[in-house]
This record gives sequence, structure tokens and C-alpha cells, in this order.
Amino acid sequence: MNDNYQEQYIQGEIDLRELIEVIWKKKVMIIGFSLFWAVIAGLISVFVITPVYNTDLKIDVNIPETYITKYGEYKLPTSTNEQYMRLITSNDVILNTMKDLGYERGVDMTISELKGKVSLVNVDAKNAAQNVFDVKVSEKTPEDSLKFAKSLYNNYVEYVDMLTRDRAINYYYDTFTANLKGQETLLESTKQILKKNEELLAKTPETINQSSLSSTGNNIVIENIINPAYSKLQERIVENRQLLISTEDNIRVLKQNLVELDVEKKIIEKYYETGISDGQSSIISIAKSSIHLLSTPVAPINKTSPNNPLSVLIGLVLGGLLAVAIVMINEYWAKKG
Repeated sequence: MNDNYQEQYIQGEIDLRELIEVIWKKKVMIIGFSLFWAVIAGLISVFVITPVYNTDLKIDVNIPETYITKYGEYKLPTSTNEQYMRLITSNDVILNTMKDLGYERGVDMTISELKGKVSLVNVDAKNAAQNVFDVKVSEKTPEDSLKFAKSLYNNYVEYVDMLTRDRAINYYYDTFTANLKGQETLLESTKQILKKNEELLAKTPETINQSSLSSTGNNIVIENIINPAYSKLQERIVENRQLLISTEDNIRVLKQNLVELDVEKKIIEKYYETGISDGQSSIISIAKSSIHLLSTPVAPINKTSPNNPLSVLIGLVLGGLLAVAIVMINEYWAKKG
């Protein structure tokens, strides 16, 4: 058995020596083939593959859970900075950025294609306290990459601002509408109560005659005493009228608030339709005071991909492997022939 094993070992050693000898004989062809594919890979990397330049955005997002508005304290429905940061790739932000860059939707670029050029590097849903995020945007030239980054950031801040305003406006609009209905119902019921009290007051004598028993046992009649029921009705009527005045004031304020919010709603609707925001808001712009760039973005100097040296190296290695494979196949068929 040892002789058989030794024979196999010697045969393998001879085969390996022959293989090396074949490769050595064809070394010029192998090297030339490898260099050829290295040059091809380099040319493809330089002239065929579209270059990619990345511009980095380091964004600080620190939006509070509640904030004070003209109409009171409002609790925001979105609770984490990570949720707000992910809005940078929302369709509205991407679509408005596309318009800024001069891309025609569906012709030059689709929303999905432009969205694919935006990368959120370190957005971790598990880290609720995170408030600094890295965003990379990619384009064909350094100038386009920088322009893309600036437009994306501006549209993102504006969108978050509009989104928080939209939700606050809808919340207060619904609240004020419900309160208005309640106040109008209260006003009508108070008017009816006032009318009944006034009618009852008209039928109630202002004074009454009252008799009492004196110490001598004689019955004494006291005339023109103020009627307690009449006085009580007067008090109720005063309260009714005061409630009417305060209710009418509340209705006036609620209607004025609803008029203001109607204007706000139209501004929001126009933004969602056209991407253009105009007009003064009665709701504080929370996004613009809670989202900041930690550093001004600059145009990249070096392209991110393709990596020309790496492409040449890959071409060289693959070309060499292919050349060796061709040499081995030729040698195999030569021996069989």
C-alpha cells in the first residue's frame, strides 16, 4: 500500500512539474493576454462606466415632541429623529428635487432612480436618541453632486416643515370645528332658556303681600314685599345674558381661527400640488429651527466609482486566469491528439 501511495505522490509531482513547465513556456502569451485585459478593463473603467461622485451631508435633526403654536401646545405624531430623517427620501422631497435639477419625470429620470442616488449611512432605528445623520448623494460630476445635495436638503427641510404644519393645522381645524358646533348649540339653548325666563319673569309679580302673626296674637299683613321668585329669575336672566355674550365671543374667535386655518390649508395644498411654498404662516416653522447642517457641503474632488486601479487589477487577474485556462485546455487536446 505504501508503494501505491508513493507512486501516486510521484505521479502528482510529475504532473505539477509539467503544468508549471507548460505555463512557463507560454508565459509571454499569458502575460500579454493578462495585460490586454487589464488595458481593456482600464479603458472600460475610464471611458465606458459612468463615474459616480458623492457629496456628504451631515444633518442634525432634533425635533421636540411638542411645541407651542398660536392656538396652544401641539403634540407631534412622529416621535423619533430617525423617523424624521427617513423623510428625506419621501416621494415629495425627491419629486421637488427632481424639478430643481431640471429632470423631467419619466423622461430624464424616475422617482425611484433619483431616490436610488440617496443613501442614509447611519440611520439606526434602535438608537432613539440619535440626532446626527450622514447622507450621501451621487451624481455624474462633482458640480451636479453638490447641486443635488443642496437641493435635496432644502426640499427636505421645507417638506418636514410643511408636514408638521399640515398635521397641526388639521388637528386644530378639526378641534375648532367641533368646538364651534358645541358653542353654537350652547348659544341656541341659552337663547331658549333666556326667552323662557323672560316670559316667566313677565308673568311673575315683582312684589307680594305677606302676613305674619304678631306677639299679641294679631295677624299683620305686610304689603309690597319683593318677590324672591322674581329676584331669582332676574339673576338667572343676567347669567343667561352673560353666557350669551361669552358664547358669542367664543364663536367669533373660533370662526376667525377657522378662516386663518383655511388660508393655511390652501397654502399647504398648493405646496403638495406644485412644490411651491408661499404666504406667512400662523404656525411656527419648527423644522427650520430644529434641522441643521453641521457643515457646508462641498463638491467632491475624487470620484467614488469606478476605481480605476482596482478595475485594472481585476482585469489583470481575470485575464491571467483565463490565459492559464486556455493554455491548459490546448495542452490537454494536444496530448489527446
